[in-house]
Amino acid sequence: MSKIHEYPKIDTLFERGEDFKVDVTRIRRPEFEIPQRWLVTEKVDGTNVRVSLERECSICSGPDPVSGDYFSCDTADAPHTGWRVVFYGRTVAAQMPTFLLDYLQRTFTLEKMKMLWRGSGEAEYPIVLYGEGYGARIQKGGGNYRRDGDVSFRLFDVLVGGTWLRRGDVEDVAQQLGVAPVPLLRTDSGGPLTTEQVVDLVRHGARSFVADEEGTPSTQAEGVVAFTDPPLFNGRGQRLMWKLKTKDF
Repeated sequence: MSKIHEYPKIDTLFERGEDFKVDVTRIRRPEFEIPQRWLVTEKVDGTNVRVSLERECSICSGPDPVSGDYFSCDTADAPHTGWRVVFYGRTVAAQMPTFLLDYLQRTFTLEKMKMLWRGSGEAEYPIVLYGEGYGARIQKGGGNYRRDGDVSFRLFDVLVGGTWLRRGDVEDVAQQLGVAPVPLLRTDSGGPLTTEQVVDLVRHGARSFVADEEGTPSTQAEGVVAFTDPPLFNGRGQRLMWKLKTKDF
């Protein structure tokens, strides 16, 4: 069995000073200085959500009684009884609001999730969607994102088996499921951003494209997440990515 994948912690670009603001003279990881350009997405202020298409069997039907961790069977000889869609928060212990869970259950049905297999000759494999649940009653100011006071979901990553999908493929998955991905921020010419451009953007208060599209125009974004495409990995086997928030300055 394999433990349901929690989303990896994302480092802030810079070290912090005594006032907990970032110190732009001290980059947190030396590998962050290697890429010349980054793909950058808006960081939505909500709650982390995992949508897991996983095998169902008598072994993995509940949490481990000792650790509390949830597991999903990934071996051919396991007593599988089918597939299921399970919704998790940032951790298995995270509590999800009932109204958000209701929305997720309507949006990510088992039938819809299985449709994602069709691009690979009907092969069956586990898929985990990572996104942000947002809207009224989820975070302070969450209502700024949604004019109608409802909740929604933005997709930012997809894990298929043990492979992270590239941004273009994430967008394709979002389209197939009828949801939106987190917005991609680009230069005026439509290209990726340098580190300096990202820092300048966030320091001066990047606007929220999510709020522009469906909420209150001119709302400030919580921040950004930067990554490479194709993905690069550090010596610890972690994808090269970092975050930066408006309140960091």
